[in-house]
Amino acid sequence: MITKMKQAGVRVLLLCMLMVFLLLQTITAMAADGKISFTDLSVTVGEEFSIRVKIAADSGTIARSELILSYDASALEFVEGNNAQGGAGTISLSGTAEQSQTQVYTLTFKALKAGDTSITVNSQEVYDADENVMNITHTGSSAIKVTAPASYSTDASLKSLQVSPGTLTPAFSADVTEYSVEVGTDATQLIVNAVTNSSSATTSLSGTDLTEDETTVICKVTAEDGQTTREYSINVTKVEGGETISPDDVVEVPTYTSGDMSATIDGVSYEVQTQFDESTLPEGFEAITTTYHDVEVRAGQGLQKDVLLMYLKDADGNGGLYMYDAARDSFSPWVEISVSSKSIAILPLEDGVEIPVGFVSASIDVNIGNDQKRTVTGWVWESDEEHEYCVFYGMNWNGEKGLYRYDFKEMTLQRYFQDPAVDTGISHEIYDQAVENYNSLVGDYNTRMVVVIVLAVVVVLLLGMVITLAVKLARSKEALTEERGQKEKAVKQENSREQEELQSRRQARMMQAASREEYEEGEDESEEDSSDIYGMERNLEDELAKDVTEVKNSLDEEEGLELMDLDEDADAESDGEKPKQQAASSEESDEDDDFDFLDLDEDSHRK
Repeated sequence: MITKMKQAGVRVLLLCMLMVFLLLQTITAMAADGKISFTDLSVTVGEEFSIRVKIAADSGTIARSELILSYDASALEFVEGNNAQGGAGTISLSGTAEQSQTQVYTLTFKALKAGDTSITVNSQEVYDADENVMNITHTGSSAIKVTAPASYSTDASLKSLQVSPGTLTPAFSADVTEYSVEVGTDATQLIVNAVTNSSSATTSLSGTDLTEDETTVICKVTAEDGQTTREYSINVTKVEGGETISPDDVVEVPTYTSGDMSATIDGVSYEVQTQFDESTLPEGFEAITTTYHDVEVRAGQGLQKDVLLMYLKDADGNGGLYMYDAARDSFSPWVEISVSSKSIAILPLEDGVEIPVGFVSASIDVNIGNDQKRTVTGWVWESDEEHEYCVFYGMNWNGEKGLYRYDFKEMTLQRYFQDPAVDTGISHEIYDQAVENYNSLVGDYNTRMVVVIVLAVVVVLLLGMVITLAVKLARSKEALTEERGQKEKAVKQENSREQEELQSRRQARMMQAASREEYEEGEDESEEDSSDIYGMERNLEDELAKDVTEVKNSLDEEEGLELMDLDEDADAESDGEKPKQQAASSEESDEDDDFDFLDLDEDSHRK
């Protein structure tokens, strides 16, 4: 019985362990986790460097991934990367991991200016081997420290500082960094004009909106090296009767020095030219006269786009056209990209090639040259009513096959990659909310699974305790049975011993009775010899009769007690033959005793 209980307990325990294992496997299958990490670097201005974007799965494998990265285009310039496209502050990454546990993208950048910058993940979708979206538990970023050459200026001081409304107290001094100003109670904004002592230094303002009665405005100056900074603080207090300026009366205060024709681009000093060869202007621009720092200069104005070009030269006399941003008083290089003609052969869709979700089949007219068009089969974005572009399957000049995107307006094409921000039609806000909801559901599910596992463990422990208790009870029952058997055996042995002792007593009484009879016969033979002896024998017989009577009474009492014990034993037994035999022996013993004592009495009376 104990063996069967042990086997049943082992089976139940194995079943519970199997259930827990299956639950854990289900959690893993439904919510695989992963991490996105970057390398951190320290580089120098003008240096090209590479960073690694690593996607690692905590369990399982990665099938593919699609990421959108963001970076500061004024601090970094994207050069190239595997399975990467983009620029101007955004990079799209899209590639397969071939069922590996990790996937790595390598990107190359160029450092443009000194300072601390970073590359961050704007959006991400990582799929496991079952095409389920993985739960990314950690999304890192790349911290990049760009140091400046030794020749860069460390001057982070101001040349002048003016505010409106109000007047600074004390008067401005480059070495004084704390000021105060009083404005009217209706003032809503403080206009700050800060001019740096070094033309390559930059400024940034914070706290200029006067929403409180007391506000602190901070003007931070960053030197050319990108590391040296200085902060000028202005404590603004609203008082009755103070100077007030309406937002409608706000006039932009110049942040430049009149007549200063210098400009700094990517750490290199240039000089703005008042004249240049206007034939170098690109197509779509016309020459105009404008002003730069209150000086008239010739520039190029875009006919169809709001772009202003100026001609700059460096210290070595090398010049070129640069775009001018009047709002920021800054320049950036004018770069035109010319795409050479490429031939793509359109092919029928092969087996195993999947069309991106959201596209539907359509007949497309494509330009094949000399104003000729050909109708081919392609796929257009279903939700796009105007169908500005399409996707088709083709082969390039190297024999590589894949999907290509064709632009109907510009009649250009490029290799297709899925842009989550466009193709899915889902905004970053909706996507982030969906990810948050998904993570919340996964968290609730994991919590429930933990509760189930804890309950399963408790059940297993309770089951173990029940099995242990059952085994102990079974062992106790066996011990009690064995003890009872031993007691019954001892009782039987005691009864047997008492019967033997009773038999011995009976034999002793019989022998005693026989001796008395012999004695009495001897007395009869000697009765004739002496009357004195007869008298003595008579006395002895009387005394013997008394003794016999006393012995008989004593034996009757003892036998009565023994017979009572035997009767109780007989009642305890279930109608066995042995108790019956003991009762029969007791009756025979009583008859014998009565017979013996009867003979003795008769002999006594006879004598």
